Amino acid sequence: MMEKEKWYSVKEIHPRWVKKSEVESNEYEIDESLYPCADPDEDDHVSEPFSCICGSISLSCQELIQNYPPDYKDKTKKEFYNRALLLHKNQIGKINITRCIYDFGENNSLPIELNEIQIRNEKGFFDYSVNQMKKTHSNWYMNFADNQLFGYYASSLFAQDEIQTLEMPLLASIREYLVKNYRYDLAPYTTMKIGPRGNEEDCASPFLIENVPQWISVNTYPSLNDGTIGNIYGNNFSSATEKELESGIKVLDTAVPVNIIAISALSKQGGKYRRAEIEYTLRAVLCAFEKARFLSIAYNSLSEELKVAIHTGNWGCGAFGGNKEFMYLVQMIGASCAGIDELVFHAVDEGILSKAEEKFRTLKEISFKSCIDYLLAQDYAWGIGDGN
Repeated sequence: MMEKEKWYSVKEIHPRWVKKSEVESNEYEIDESLYPCADPDEDDHVSEPFSCICGSISLSCQELIQNYPPDYKDKTKKEFYNRALLLHKNQIGKINITRCIYDFGENNSLPIELNEIQIRNEKGFFDYSVNQMKKTHSNWYMNFADNQLFGYYASSLFAQDEIQTLEMPLLASIREYLVKNYRYDLAPYTTMKIGPRGNEEDCASPFLIENVPQWISVNTYPSLNDGTIGNIYGNNFSSATEKELESGIKVLDTAVPVNIIAISALSKQGGKYRRAEIEYTLRAVLCAFEKARFLSIAYNSLSEELKVAIHTGNWGCGAFGGNKEFMYLVQMIGASCAGIDELVFHAVDEGILSKAEEKFRTLKEISFKSCIDYLLAQDYAWGIGDGN
């Protein structure tokens, strides 16, 4: 195993991780309360070759409900939350929160290897109840995050991120907790800076949230009594009729535990994808997907039989303007290299997905560098944001 140099958290306004050698040669103030990212043989917080854990915490549902309720500014969201709270105010259990960053060794030198993976396309949106009764299945659902974790939950915005924070209001409570109890290792940002001052590099720092209860179900295109189809997605939410809202948003009688992966994609840069943008995106999914697999099997007595599935979709392809084929393909590569058993795409462009999978299936032995070279050679161009 290649020896990994330790990284330490630096006390600055935004969280930053720097190597031990850089700490010693610069006047940094180290947060002594946080453990460093270390070699796996020395620190059990680091367990997989692509990623290491910045910080983690377990919060009780009751603590979040009582002390950190969501502060919805939008009246409609607040109304449905209050309805759900009446039914689920005695929710028990704990939610586990993990924040991680990639760790690829010097010059991205750690090897990556493709593994067998099943890729499926589902026409409908996320159904969080799938495989809930199967102890041999661990399902994770992507949150198409902003840099500010769940940062716009309170507003009238209603894209994928905001929909999930209404369906699972304790995601909003988690943001309230992290903001009010600020820690460098669990700062509510899905990106961070790493490296010495003046030469920082943007790094994805995904959040993985286990066992957050779903209280509400949202159908953004509900069937109405007059035979028409409503639309409460995105910018349509703020002008939706009462019939559309009541048809599309339902409080569940029984809470459903859900595992969430919150990753922020890069926003529209324009022109063709550059190497640094491709590297950022592949690192982000490798880091998050691998950690999802690790968290699924680490304390599971059925780990040898466990099938880990990640449910995703048009991540980064809405307001952020990502190229769909590129974003589908990079998730396939990341999931395969991370050892995920099944990657399930929801409500995506079937034709583009087929093209992405065809390219994925041609890949054989790869390294991180050769993978980046291959993606760069595809000459992918940024798309146009949809405004939601």
